Amino acid sequence: MAERKYVDEHEQLKRRPLHDCSSPEALRIMDYHPVILAAGTGSRMNDLTANTPKALLTVGNKPMIWYSINMCQKAGFQEAMVLVQESKRSEIKRKLEFYEFIIKLDFVNVPDDSSGTADALRLIRNKVKYDLLIISSDLITTLPLHYFTNHFKAYDASFLMLLSPLPESFNEAPVPGVKVDKQNEGDVIGLDKELQRLVFHSNEADQGDFITFSHSFLTQCPFISLRTDMTDCHLYIMKKWIFEFLLDRPKITTLKGELVPYIVKKQFSKNKSKKDDTSEGLSKKRDIYSYIPKSFLAEAYQLTLSNKVSPTYHEEIHCYVYIQEKGFCVRTNTLANYAEANRQILKHFPELMPPGTLSKITAGKSSKIDDESLLDGSVSLGKNVSITHSVIGAYCKIYDKVKITNSVVLDHTEIGEGSIIDGCIICDSVYIGENCDLKDSIVGSQEKIEANSKSGSLSLSLSLSI
Repeated sequence: MAERKYVDEHEQLKRRPLHDCSSPEALRIMDYHPVILAAGTGSRMNDLTANTPKALLTVGNKPMIWYSINMCQKAGFQEAMVLVQESKRSEIKRKLEFYEFIIKLDFVNVPDDSSGTADALRLIRNKVKYDLLIISSDLITTLPLHYFTNHFKAYDASFLMLLSPLPESFNEAPVPGVKVDKQNEGDVIGLDKELQRLVFHSNEADQGDFITFSHSFLTQCPFISLRTDMTDCHLYIMKKWIFEFLLDRPKITTLKGELVPYIVKKQFSKNKSKKDDTSEGLSKKRDIYSYIPKSFLAEAYQLTLSNKVSPTYHEEIHCYVYIQEKGFCVRTNTLANYAEANRQILKHFPELMPPGTLSKITAGKSSKIDDESLLDGSVSLGKNVSITHSVIGAYCKIYDKVKITNSVVLDHTEIGEGSIIDGCIICDSVYIGENCDLKDSIVGSQEKIEANSKSGSLSLSLSLSI
């Protein structure tokens, strides 16, 4: 009878809609350590990050890291660790002080020459007492965090990953700057459709024309569905024992590229540590299974699986995904995503922003600003200005007869009279002279563009005079 009870509970769990796990009261914030990864250099956005830390690049009217911190604060966390490059710590900390967060931020220095996200996590080894909630600072999502954490609890997961389909507008959006061949940077995700488990994880660039699975794997996992239309959003929860395993494996330097595929694969391996005696085990490197606490929940879950015709996963390693089908969810880790996120962010502000935090400027009678544009309240606007589907940052000066379309203009930039800006990213503290015509271009921080200049599909990191 006891075994039948476990089966019935698991059947109910499988059929439960995701919104049934959405109660904020179910989130016990003391069960997790929020860790925000903000030490990335933005290697795919060098034109924007040459003089500005990636985490401080503006999306809408906030630095992108603001959204990760705000998500933790809204969930009720009182403290979060923020991993930042040592050389950028002062700049990032000073910028965030302006927003007067209630949540306490514990900044952890990451050496500038650190090789990966796993190496960065090892720096907090003495601070971790609970399971880790890991958030990339370039993630912007309307997903309430308790949906994600409650999903982790409901399925007794060892590891949980957020996936989201990239909106069609992001796939179709033009990319400013020099045109380059598109690289295969997507993810190949294998899901067990019956049990909603993560059974395969790889980067598209690492795969050839075919993906080969062994007969043994397909026997264990006959219901696999391969997806290439999903984005790994770099929002993870991992059990503390996985973190402890990571501490003892210095050769694992990255989370997504090395640790995640490893633990996903280990769901199908046998626990060899059970066969080792104590003396032999002490002389060998510990197997991942030896880090797993023996809990009643894990034993109950094994009883559940043993009564079903289903994959014979390892009984104590459970990797799951949460798929965000609705709302806004994007990683601003590429030029294309960054530009389009700025264009789309305004319509999602009611879900992302606390009430009363949106400051917008109203155009005068002679100027036109469409409903899909966002101008900071400090912007100085001339006469006969037209702004369409664009974001204009703080303390910018836009002179008479300027036309801006599908563009992002960051803080403290001046655009001279009669200039046309179309499909561009203009970094902070840029001066653009009169009657310039810039299309699909990127202008680097603190650059000066001379009057009457023209450009198309360029990255302007040096002063341009044409």
